Amino acid sequence: MFRHFRILQFWLLAALLASCVPASAPKHLSNTPGPPVLALDGLYDAGAFVVRYPADWVAVSSPANQPAAVTLVAPDESAFIRLSTHPDLEPSPDENLPNGMRLHTRQIPLVGGAVVTLTLGAPVARWAEYVDVFEAVVETVRATERVETGRAML
Repeated sequence: MFRHFRILQFWLLAALLASCVPASAPKHLSNTPGPPVLALDGLYDAGAFVVRYPADWVAVSSPANQPAAVTLVAPDESAFIRLSTHPDLEPSPDENLPNGMRLHTRQIPLVGGAVVTLTLGAPVARWAEYVDVFEAVVETVRATERVETGRAML
């Protein structure tokens, strides 16, 4: 009898848990704007471009309703590298920068005609250090090569 009670408990619990799962995806999850973004182990895939960045840096994505962009921020927050497919959104060297800061911008054409604009913002006192990081990041920029499967983009 105890065995039948355990089986009944199992099926009752399964029925209760099944009622917690929605029949379809909520509207706010099925209508998210922008392309999917992947950030994993120092690799950032913005949908339009892929870049590798130093493991201790932080990747900050652009809002989903704007062109593909990411800002890579140094661990001590003293420097950044911004990558974007829309050059008009990039910081200008004419902008008011804090004293001792400097900007450097470079554009990289990708396969398929897209152009990625990279901007380095760093303190002049540590410029050489951050230029080396910038050059290493520049070397890894390439067009995204996603393969669509039945479940997700890889």
